[in-house]
Parts: sequence; structure tokens; C-alpha cells
Amino acid sequence: MECIVKIRNLKIEYIPDSIISLDIEQGEIVALVGPNGSGKSTLGRYIAGLIKPEAPDQVVVNGLDTSFDANLPRVHRKCGIVLQNPDDNYVFDMVSSDIMFGLENLNVPADKVLKRSRNVMKKYGLLTKASRDFSTLSGGEKQREAVAAIVAMQPKLLVLDEVFSMQSEKVRDRMLSFILDNARKKKQTLVIITQDKAVANSCDRIISMQNGCILDSKDMSFEADGTTVYSNAIEKNMENDTDNINETDVKTDIYRTFRSKIVAFTRHKKSKIINKQLKPIKIEERILNTAGDDEEDAFISGTKNQDIRLDKVDFSYGGMQVLSDISYSFKKGRLYIIKGLSGSGKSTLSRLLNGLLLVKKGGVYVDGYMLPVTKKSITQRLFGQSDKKTSATMINGLRRKVGYVSQFSDKQLFADTVLKDVMFGPKNMGYDNDSAVKTAKYSLQLMGVDETIWDKSVTKLSGGEKKRVAIAGILAIQPEYLILDEADAGLDEYGIKALSSVCKHYIETGKCVIIVGH
Repeated sequence: MECIVKIRNLKIEYIPDSIISLDIEQGEIVALVGPNGSGKSTLGRYIAGLIKPEAPDQVVVNGLDTSFDANLPRVHRKCGIVLQNPDDNYVFDMVSSDIMFGLENLNVPADKVLKRSRNVMKKYGLLTKASRDFSTLSGGEKQREAVAAIVAMQPKLLVLDEVFSMQSEKVRDRMLSFILDNARKKKQTLVIITQDKAVANSCDRIISMQNGCILDSKDMSFEADGTTVYSNAIEKNMENDTDNINETDVKTDIYRTFRSKIVAFTRHKKSKIINKQLKPIKIEERILNTAGDDEEDAFISGTKNQDIRLDKVDFSYGGMQVLSDISYSFKKGRLYIIKGLSGSGKSTLSRLLNGLLLVKKGGVYVDGYMLPVTKKSITQRLFGQSDKKTSATMINGLRRKVGYVSQFSDKQLFADTVLKDVMFGPKNMGYDNDSAVKTAKYSLQLMGVDETIWDKSVTKLSGGEKKRVAIAGILAIQPEYLILDEADAGLDEYGIKALSSVCKHYIETGKCVIIVGH
């Protein structure tokens, strides 16, 4: 059989002693697995011609040596890639235009462009979102749009980097079935980068990476439980009947043993939140204590209320209503897992809880303080004035009290190095440099971030490493409420275990963890 990818003695620059030699045959479906930072995404970029090798003949794709600039346009026409962060994939703002763009670039006739793009949007649940702006989609919808846009082009070789990480198990299985059936029908070669065991086991071959090297086939193993680790509430009837969500088969592989609530969230016109209490147990570990006095303490303490409460909250983006009449209370000392279909409003809800978004109607209360509809009125409501400095201080107090980790962790990383990025929060809170360093190092250790990358640029991290560093950055400011949006997306088994331990710490100390997932 023809060899479509041939790699010889390729070295990944940022991983010492890295060396990769690999053959992938035409029509083969390969899973690329391994710990965060092992070089999977980088290898995928080499295969797709996004990174040039240092020497000739190190990476040959479809007979073309990618070290020569002249070959790259032809490589890009034959090989498609969906990057781990879906925001890095789109070109046009409108969903339908973005999906048609690739086909038009391939000079596909106009009638076939419309037919093919419509078919792929229908398959990936995007038909009703064809005229939507990409930025208004949920994380899961963005992933499906990015995959649909590349699949529509029907490349000979397709690299998919963690494209199922924000999907429910049901949607993941449907997407995977479409992708595999299409590949086998058209003899398309697939390289699927994943932490999901179910996805890996569906492929023809599993290639395991570690420290920038391919492990020998006899040593290949994939031990991580790649199914969604937090809690797989069954989503029966969630699209239509919001009053009868079946959660009798809740799976909580890691969180099964300590006190939590599954919060099922729907996108019904009158979205209702339903919770199911799980069995509580004793928690044994602790997290950092809160910091000392400063100007923000007026907001951070001095109240008897110990929850975040939503009272008849409505929210819309422009003319599109996302949340309607939501009332719920997130109490300290508990872990909440918000479950729901892509586009049901889970991430929007999570951003309302710490003032990243402000309600249009109703109220959000943090430990008894109501968050107003404008940032300016936070100060006016609490102090009867609108001084900008005081307003900024109060907003900082809110952000320190309610920590939020975005589903797209790239957006939260901006400093030169990993350590400096995690130090940013403590230094903004008034810590001296030594204290900020100590706090940042402890937070990185909590998330299992290896000390060898603390001085590394955040732009050089893998997706899973970025997620761990982003979480560590929020832990360093020691919030009382920790909100994690798609926290397990792209994490390996070690990152998942570290995050589980952090959540246990929080529950023991009477704090609150809110996880948004599928």
C-alpha cells in the first residue's frame, strides 16, 4: 500500500532528545496519543505542512518534501488540519461563508459548493446556525463548524487535533461515525490526535508518543479513561422535553466519591436547571489560604450569605435570547457540574457568575451582593459613587472572589513565561515578588505542571499544558468560587487527576467548584 506520510529522524525543537520516524499508509486511520506536552500537536502541524522541518527528507507528505517552500501549496491542497483551538480555524465570520470558503478556493462549481456545504452543515448540526456569526457559537459548536469546513473540502489526508474534547459522548460518537465512514468510503487518511480512549480504539492503529518520540509498537498503551471524566449525565430528551431529563445513569469516574451536584442545563425557551444530589464523603486535602487585608475586603468579606444566586435571569446576545428566567443557587462546600448540549447557554451562564457578562434582566448575587447591569453601577450601588479607581478595585475584588477558567485557555495566557503568567494575579493583588513566586510555584505544583517548563514561553505549550497553566493562574489568586469551563478538554490522565485533587481541596475548605461540561 502507498505510504502517504513518511517521517525520518525528525526532531521537535523544544523537546530535548526528540527523534521521530514514522510511516502512515494511504487510507489508514491513525490515533496519536500521549501525555500533554509529548509533541502530538506539533507532529500534526509538521504533517500538515504548517511547520517546516530543518532538513530535506525529514517530512514527506503525498510524495512532497515539506522542507521546500515550493511544495507547500500542493501539500496544503492535499492535507487538511483542524487545530485544537477552534478559534484558530475560521476565516469568515458567518458559518455558511466559512464552510463554503474552502470549496470555493478549490474551484468547486457553485452548485456543488452549495450542495456540499449544506449537506455537511446538516450532518454536523449546523444548518440552523448557517447565518450565525462564528463568535456567537458555543465551544462545541465551534469545534463542529471547524471540522465541517475541512471535511467538506474532502482532503486526501486529514489531521484532527482534539476535535471531540467539547462534545457530549452522544455527539462525539455521531461525529466520529461521520468522519470514519467518510474516510473509509473515500480511502482518506486520518490522523486523530486525542486523549479519548473510545476515539483511539475506533482507529486502525494507535501511535503513542512520549517526550517527542514514538514508542515502539510493542510498548504502546493508552491507559487514560478518555470518556468525559467528570460526569456523563444521560441527555435523553434534552433537545425537546426539558422537564424529564434522565440522570439515573450518572457516571462520575473521578468525582463519584465526593459531594457534588449534577446540574442539567437545557436550551429550551424556558430553560430549567435540574439538580441531582450524589453521595457525600469525607474530603482529606486542603488548598491555599486566602490572602490578607487590602482595599477589596469590603467586597470579599462581611456577609452572611455564602452562595452565588441567580434570580430570574435573562440574557441575550443582540436580538438572540440565550437564557430565560433562570433561578438557581450555587452554595459553598459543594461541587457543581453543569451539563447540557452545545449551545444551551452553559458557558454564558458561567460568565455571568463573575461579571464577565452582565445580566439584561433579573439579578446575580455573590455572597449577598447584587451584580448590577453595568460595571459602573457596581461602585454606585455599594458606595454611592462612581469613582473609576474604586470601581476597578471592586471589579478586581469580584474577579478575585470568583475565579473563571475559560474553555479556550489561550485567551488567559499572555506573560512571557509560564511562571510569570501565574505570578500575574498575585502581583496584581499586592504580593511582593517573593510571595508571588512562592504562590505561583505552589499553584503550578498543584496542577502537576512540570518544573522544566516554568521558564518556557506560554506560546510554546501544548493545549493540555496551557489548560493546566491557566487553571494554576486562577488558583494563585485563591478564589472562593472556582468556575471551570470544559476543564478536562485536552487534559491527559495526569492533568485530570491533578484537577480532581484541586477540586477536593476546595470542597474541604468550604469553597465552591462549578464545572461546565457535557
